[in-house]
Amino acid sequence: MEGIKQRKDSDSLGKKIRVSTPEILFLTGTLLLFILLRLRNLNNVLNYDEAKFVFIIRALVSGSPGALYGEGMFYHPPIYLILCRLTHGVFGESVPVYRSISVAFSAGSLLILFKIAKDLYGKRVALLSCFCLAALPASNLMDAWIKMDSICVFFMLISLMLFLRKSYIWSGVALGASLLSKENAVFLALLLGLYFLLKPTWKELKGLVITIFIGALMSFWWYAFLSKSGESYFSFFAGSSYEAKAWHYPWHIYISNSWKDLGVLLLAIALIGFFQNLYKSSRLRRREYALPLVWIAAVYLPLCFSHGKPFWMVTIALPAWAICGGLGLDFLYQRLQAYGEKVAVIALSLIILSLALISTFNGDIEYMRERDEGYYDNSLYSRQAANYLNGTVPQPGTLISYMSPGSMPNPILLYYLNADIHVELIPFEHIEAGQVPLLIQDWRDSGAKAGFFYPDFYGDWLTPLYHYYLGGRVERTPYGYLLIME
Repeated sequence: MEGIKQRKDSDSLGKKIRVSTPEILFLTGTLLLFILLRLRNLNNVLNYDEAKFVFIIRALVSGSPGALYGEGMFYHPPIYLILCRLTHGVFGESVPVYRSISVAFSAGSLLILFKIAKDLYGKRVALLSCFCLAALPASNLMDAWIKMDSICVFFMLISLMLFLRKSYIWSGVALGASLLSKENAVFLALLLGLYFLLKPTWKELKGLVITIFIGALMSFWWYAFLSKSGESYFSFFAGSSYEAKAWHYPWHIYISNSWKDLGVLLLAIALIGFFQNLYKSSRLRRREYALPLVWIAAVYLPLCFSHGKPFWMVTIALPAWAICGGLGLDFLYQRLQAYGEKVAVIALSLIILSLALISTFNGDIEYMRERDEGYYDNSLYSRQAANYLNGTVPQPGTLISYMSPGSMPNPILLYYLNADIHVELIPFEHIEAGQVPLLIQDWRDSGAKAGFFYPDFYGDWLTPLYHYYLGGRVERTPYGYLLIME
């Protein structure tokens, strides 16, 4: 049997395994499918965080931290923003280009996942794991977001691969790059620690310390002197921030929504691989089988205790689910071989074809609405609101955005507004009798119910103006143009 049982210990990791031409073709086809499924999202409507990142990039380009959302330059590590800044110098401001950066690093992650799975489980499982990653609904969408997750996962996988190959210094360098991409890289340190505890040795303890020390040393300058995310990250976990309250869900939300992230068929296959790993790692005492299990545990267990639970946090665990999927498909293939090699190959091919068709025709918007309907719909309504205002407000002109202290305007609406429309920020207490604010930014002051989505009237910071104000009119005020309800 190909895979781990051919290997006597993990020292053989990284040794060359010859890949045949059909296997190269399968991997190439998987990579092509992976890229095409994500490129179809390049022109999707911006979500809230993506729109905010566009304004952060603008502030970085202008060299003005005081610009709108400019302080966001210091809320997340810098590597992704620097890459977007470099592409801006070549292509100008381009949402598809920014998203293509994420897709490129996600494609790189697929190739690194192939190397990890090939080292541990052999070529067949590696190829099937890569296909599962390509077909994951959550990965299809979030790999093309203007966010740091894709580049963070890319460097995390490189660090993990090098750690498994006992190249601890370079593993630490990759961990440092991941920490300079997004704070979520700290989950890798937890994963490595749990993996070490399954079979502790002094040699690997030394390697673990070297890896974590180098990663921490590389990223220390950012987190110690420039980052403003430490307190907000903790408050989001502890539930003291209003964002944490808005994203608060039951402790099991990530687990119970796994069928949405993976799809029903792929989840069923991944669970076969999951329990096979559980059985083999406990019965055969082979630590390699436990890697996907401790990987998923290192991510999901801390997230279960987090007060805020945004659905995109699962991205760092998706490669582990893909490995489980690859092991599950391999298990089914081996069982079907009892009926003949031809039957096994045909059955496996039909399963792969089914997963590919589901990923192709089950659009990413459907996944988004299943995972969090309001998050997508408010993006859509905000763009519709901007289009409505673009056709209604005399241009050049000014719109009023009433603000409460510390709040910020809706970046989605501002992004889609015409350049000739100026948005003026007015303190919340200046609302005049008979006037309906264009945007109420903070439900704490507006009296609306807490939460992002579908307020009773107009109260939250993502108010879908198009939905609520079609019956209104635009009137000139001392501050500019203002929407008035009839």
